[in-house]
Amino acid sequence: MATVVTETRRAAAIPACLFAWLLPGAGHLYLKRTVKGLVFLGAIGTLFALGVAMDQTGTAKYLSQLITGWTREWGPNALLSGFFILTVALTQPMSNQAAAILVLPIAIESAVHLGLNPRTFAMMVAVAASCSYLTPKNNILSWIV
Repeated sequence: MATVVTETRRAAAIPACLFAWLLPGAGHLYLKRTVKGLVFLGAIGTLFALGVAMDQTGTAKYLSQLITGWTREWGPNALLSGFFILTVALTQPMSNQAAAILVLPIAIESAVHLGLNPRTFAMMVAVAASCSYLTPKNNILSWIV
């Protein structure tokens, strides 16, 4: 059963990764912003490779075991809150996509390690990465709002 889930996840992840890698860069290439489009394509592709490398090398599993060991006594809500704060904090020096790609494998491994639903943790990371507008430091449009 575990290999079927892994193969299904891998098969579904390939088109998702391709679209997420292609769309931001292709939009800039379409608008004749070649350098910016190539930077987006390279950066997003590299970040996906980093996320896969964290998963394949066991780094995500190691970090998730460390984090769940620290927060086990406080329960899953504290763990979710910790991932939320970590992701929002990481969106300040880097883009929200980069923060999500770095935190997501660790959050999913933590959920699996504790026997919780990994989709809950994935949604928390996605929402937290979208909250990068909370501080005006990250985006000039936040200063206007």
